Amino acid sequence: MGFKKIGLFLFVIIMTNIIIHFELIPNIQISANSHSANEDYLEILTLLVAIISFAFSIYLIFFKKNKNGFLLLLFALNVALWIPKIFSINCKICSTV
Repeated sequence: MGFKKIGLFLFVIIMTNIIIHFELIPNIQISANSHSANEDYLEILTLLVAIISFAFSIYLIFFKKNKNGFLLLLFALNVALWIPKIFSINCKICSTV
């Protein structure tokens, strides 16, 4: 595996983690604090992105014999690892009472 592929793998992992940690989780926390039920939408959207990315990567790997499917599989697994943390976010005020 060439240096460019390894760099691309690392870039995808790092950028996905940065976006989820600094953008998605604070937005879900703000939605949970406002009790507007938007956090459910963001949680389901994150779950759907992981499932669709996983299914499309399996299609690329096995049916199209495309090696770029591994990059998409890595993205899907990385997002899937964040799902338990995302589903455990509660309103800060309600959880302390």
